[in-house]
Amino acid sequence: MKYSHKIHKWQIAFVMNCNLRCSYCFTNHGRFNGPVQVLERRQQDLLLDVIMETEGAVSLEFGTGETFLAYEEFINFIDRIK
Repeated sequence: MKYSHKIHKWQIAFVMNCNLRCSYCFTNHGRFNGPVQVLERRQQDLLLDVIMETEGAVSLEFGTGETFLAYEEFINFIDRIK
């Protein structure tokens, strides 16, 4: 099934944790010293399905956490988009 509407930009919260105290942070400096919360594999799969079925240009932006806290998982997700 192809999605007919044009989605040009997606903002994805892949990791919900951070390891810094950025003054501009809107989440009150994230969660520290807890387990890293990563977008679950099932959610990744569903998101990838929608992205791949979307017609037109798609721009992905990753924010809301320190993505490099889950570097390997993030790279695996990106590799699956290619």
